[in-house]
Amino acid sequence: VIAEFHTLYPGLQFHLQTASPAAVGTLVLHGDVDLGLTYSRSAEQGLQVVHRQPSPVLAIMRPDHPLARHASVTLAQMHGYPIALPEPDNTVRQLFDIGCSERRLAFSPVLTSNQFETLTSFVLHGGGLSISGELTVRGRLARGELHAAQIREPGMRNRSIELQTLAGRTLPEGAATFLAFLRGRLAPRAAPSRPARSA
Repeated sequence: VIAEFHTLYPGLQFHLQTASPAAVGTLVLHGDVDLGLTYSRSAEQGLQVVHRQPSPVLAIMRPDHPLARHASVTLAQMHGYPIALPEPDNTVRQLFDIGCSERRLAFSPVLTSNQFETLTSFVLHGGGLSISGELTVRGRLARGELHAAQIREPGMRNRSIELQTLAGRTLPEGAATFLAFLRGRLAPRAAPSRPARSA
């Protein structure tokens, strides 16, 4: 998105920081950043949420994986396959762990990492399953490299993507223009049609 925006507004410069979801809000509250893009499960005082959209937990896999014929899967169906998981402080992992606890299922991940590219590489090289939000894998889904299935369990939709600014603050013109541009790019794109059925 930054590369696309830069072709339209070549004079603007960006400084991008990555942080945990809680830390993103803190950076915005302290005025260290103009915009925060984060995954959230609850509102935080002092922040203005200028855009929010659901970001449910998805099971991701190669298109030739046995579960890839399904549009949605349960935790019980996933349980028989090797899995790579994000670290426990990741919001996707937190919802996954809550769902597993409610279903009394214990997963023993082959790989745990705080680097999504590592988890994706595990999947792409035939290691098994992983979990993600749609936005994180959107490009790979569009290119047909991965298949994503909704995890059909209570609570797996209790997460949103948020664009945050400091409440009451007027953004600089460049930041406000990028904010409007980014909001338009966050909306889910229509997935290519392919035969899929619920499990």
